[in-house]
Amino acid sequence: MAENLINIPEDEDKERAKRISEEWLSVESALDKANVLHTIVFFGSARIDDAYGAALSKDKADQLSSEQPHNHVAKWAQMSASLSKQQSQYYEDARQLAKAIGQYLYTCKYQTTKMITGGGPGIMEAANRGASEIGQPSIGLNINIPKEQIPNPYIHEELSFSFHYFSLRKMHFLKRARVIIVFPGGFGTMDELMEALTLMQTGKMPTIPILLYGNDFWKQAINFEFLAEQRLIDEDDLKLIEHVNDVDSALARVTSIIKCEQP
Repeated sequence: MAENLINIPEDEDKERAKRISEEWLSVESALDKANVLHTIVFFGSARIDDAYGAALSKDKADQLSSEQPHNHVAKWAQMSASLSKQQSQYYEDARQLAKAIGQYLYTCKYQTTKMITGGGPGIMEAANRGASEIGQPSIGLNINIPKEQIPNPYIHEELSFSFHYFSLRKMHFLKRARVIIVFPGGFGTMDELMEALTLMQTGKMPTIPILLYGNDFWKQAINFEFLAEQRLIDEDDLKLIEHVNDVDSALARVTSIIKCEQP
């Protein structure tokens, strides 16, 4: 495998370089054309459903479990559905937060600041949905992966993009970012969070606020204080992250960063 990566034919290498350049520039050109100067970034799991979808899954799992009480798969599905129902609150919070931010941007006449997500389902959909419900066009940066991720229907048509390369997608997430809001998520969300933290820690991008939404989740998911105690990160690195636990506190922090200049 390693040998195959090293011995890449020259023509294939040139084609890849061309594709990388075109992928970056096409999105950059579209965002410039739309006059997007700043973004508010939402990261979070693709697996977190809204309340309706979670309740539907729970009902189906409960029925299957009652019909097959000794089926371990049915029991697992029931427990998974119960957890999904609890997590659906994060979907609603992301939706309401995006809606509130959209109202704020409208009031302040900030037409050059847009909300941006990974363009898929779950928390990404929730943020695009909240923005759409208040009439705010929002951006979706989708990714082509083996398990096809279909763009959610709430992204503005002219601001929906699809990427082949994760690296370019992450660069576009961060280039115009004023604040990053990170909801609970798995490997993809953690990757995006750590990329931003590393770039700020090493001075490769300006330091901007990173808001971790949901204390119960983040305090267990990553023990940043332990990393500092072990001298694996500096104490000052802890200042790169902030914790918010509800829509009101998250909105208050966002509006303190992007101040309304209207009288």
